[in-house]
Amino acid sequence: MTKIISQAEYQEKWHDCNKNLQYPDPLDSSDIIYSYPQQFAIGYERWIELPDINLLIINKKYYNDLQIVSQADQDEFEEIVEFGFNLSGSYSLNRLDGTCNRGGGESFLQWDFFPGE
Repeated sequence: MTKIISQAEYQEKWHDCNKNLQYPDPLDSSDIIYSYPQQFAIGYERWIELPDINLLIINKKYYNDLQIVSQADQDEFEEIVEFGFNLSGSYSLNRLDGTCNRGGGESFLQWDFFPGE
């Protein structure tokens, strides 16, 4: 069964479970591990800031399907170029400009620009 929640509710749960951030190296504040809210998933996101690029490693498994509904004005994105490797699992992103489906073993390159940001 799919659980449906708002973007605001998801962000609240995300912030609640990440009040105490994890640093693999306590002397390096540019390498941070965020945990996923336990009500939805098990896993983490590891953000590593490098000169001129950010590396994001995601290792998560949702217990059930999760649909996060957001309003266009709730997006906190800006112009981004993203490339990645989806090693396993799949996800779908539905937006006004189309749907993006990614499955295991797929590599991707994506460019997004969100007007007004």
